[in-house]
Amino acid sequence: MAARTERSVNQISGVAGMMDDQKQQEKTKQANDISKNAAALFKKATTQADYEQVEKLLTEAITLKPNNAQFYYNRGNCFARMNRYMAAEFDYGMAIRLKPTESKYYAARGLCFRKLGRIQEALRDYNEALRHDKEGAENYQSRALVYFDLDDWETSIHDFSQALERKIQNPYTAHYYRGICYRNLNRHPESIEDLKKAVGLDGSKPEGHNQLGLSYCEIEEFELARAEFTQSMDLKDEPKYHSNRGRAFANMGRYKEAIEDFTNAIERDTTGKEASYYFHRGNAHYALSNYDAALSDYECAIQRDPERHEYAHHKGLAWQGKGKGFIREAIAAFQRAIECGPDKPASRFHLGIMYHQAGEYENALEAFADVPRDQ
Repeated sequence: MAARTERSVNQISGVAGMMDDQKQQEKTKQANDISKNAAALFKKATTQADYEQVEKLLTEAITLKPNNAQFYYNRGNCFARMNRYMAAEFDYGMAIRLKPTESKYYAARGLCFRKLGRIQEALRDYNEALRHDKEGAENYQSRALVYFDLDDWETSIHDFSQALERKIQNPYTAHYYRGICYRNLNRHPESIEDLKKAVGLDGSKPEGHNQLGLSYCEIEEFELARAEFTQSMDLKDEPKYHSNRGRAFANMGRYKEAIEDFTNAIERDTTGKEASYYFHRGNAHYALSNYDAALSDYECAIQRDPERHEYAHHKGLAWQGKGKGFIREAIAAFQRAIECGPDKPASRFHLGIMYHQAGEYENALEAFADVPRDQ
């Protein structure tokens, strides 16, 4: 009797187990179907409402099958697309917890950390991504961008080079940023070579032409720089491109064209806060001995950025250029320049000249005494 009862219990337990397995299989199938629908919608999503619907579907899938790392990863991608990086970072973290050897999960969370300004955490995640996939070209490029954020140009160059050696799918980014790194290290021929490759790969990006123009300026190839800045302007009418071309014109002695470009930059600056456009236009006016126009522009620059030494210094030069009737104004400007940049000997030197012209010889000697002998 007891044996028969035990067999009955085992049979009931077996049936219950089979029913549990069947329920789990049904849940898994339902979760997978929902995930597939979410993936299809994600591919064609364009609006916030679309992404919110994807999020809703993936949350349903996760509720049905909470131990699926890919579901968390997919929902993290949805959050990231909506710029909700903290939510995305959490989901990528869950994916990593469930499957800690998957390189792409670390890479995705690394991007979130970078977007959130948590650079060291981003770097750690990209290191992990590469530990699990040593040949991942995208991971090398992503880590290179983190080193770029850290101003570590040499290491950034190394990682961009690794990405290029591994035939990264879109090499434009690697050539573009590596070119800027080379320029920051004063390796200008290599910078130009990389930026020319970037422009050759995609000539529709205005910033590629702009950066190439800046590198040409470093080797004083101002006509080539002017052509690149013009290309940038043709592609996108941004104030900085006008300003950069204006500086190229100024370096070629074409001051009237420079003034026109700086004026265009000022007119297109919707914030009205960019001081450098006024400063550079002031320099062009100064070069043409238009001292009143230069003074007006220097004053506009100072109003927008009152602590910049060179703005006050050039204001002093403009007053000095106007002649002996404006010695006191020049002295005041050079004194202000020294307050902003006490380690700048040129302002002390010109202050000494102004004191000398004013007959204040003791003050002149004191100003000259602070100028290093090799200046």
